[in-house]
Amino acid sequence: MNRWWMLTIGDWRNIRRDWVLLLTLAAPLLLLLFIRLAVPPLERFLMEAFGVDAAPYHGWIMGILIMVPALTTGMMTGLMLLDDRDEGVLSHVAVTPLSKTGYLAMRLSLAGVTGFVLTLMLVLGSGWMDGTSAGWLWTVLIATLQIPIYALFPAAFAGNKVEGLALSKLAGLSFLGPLAAWMLPGGWKWMGAVMPTFWVFQMHRAWVETSSDRPWWTAGALVVHAVLLLLFLRLFRRRVE
Repeated sequence: MNRWWMLTIGDWRNIRRDWVLLLTLAAPLLLLLFIRLAVPPLERFLMEAFGVDAAPYHGWIMGILIMVPALTTGMMTGLMLLDDRDEGVLSHVAVTPLSKTGYLAMRLSLAGVTGFVLTLMLVLGSGWMDGTSAGWLWTVLIATLQIPIYALFPAAFAGNKVEGLALSKLAGLSFLGPLAAWMLPGGWKWMGAVMPTFWVFQMHRAWVETSSDRPWWTAGALVVHAVLLLLFLRLFRRRVE
């Protein structure tokens, strides 16, 4: 417990000193404020001016926005992992009882809990999802698995923090996956299947529509996330050894 507390305090100090990390952590909360304060008048304007009711699309839109905390938390954790690697922290913990594996597990677990809480705040605070439905909870759980993937992606490939920041921004292109699933017709939507976000969105859609293929999309999302997580974890360990 003491190790967890020390890591949490140390991370918070680092976040407070780095405006990029601070803004990244705050992004889901800023998004929630936008949904609560700015979206209602925008929706009223659409209804009054064009007769467009946006409410039926809330569930679909949340299927995309629900992955924002995973992206931002993963980006923040990945940048901190790069700092740890460049500053020799991982080399130091390698000779302690904690070990590199234990340290990485603690950092990714802490990021996962943080992202999970932020995602719950976004979903419940938005008022767009039925709080009695199990579908959105499944989506939150699977989306949380993206956090270590987004964290390990820059940490495994970037040579320094500048490159890591660029790769983290590139990871944002993964949101093309759910857009492909939503907007492309027929078999063209499968172009987004290489991205884990595609599977989370399709799973979320199936739950929202109470479709009979819910178990298949859920299983597919679990498999894709597990494969990517193991792949990036292996690449990262090769990089730091």
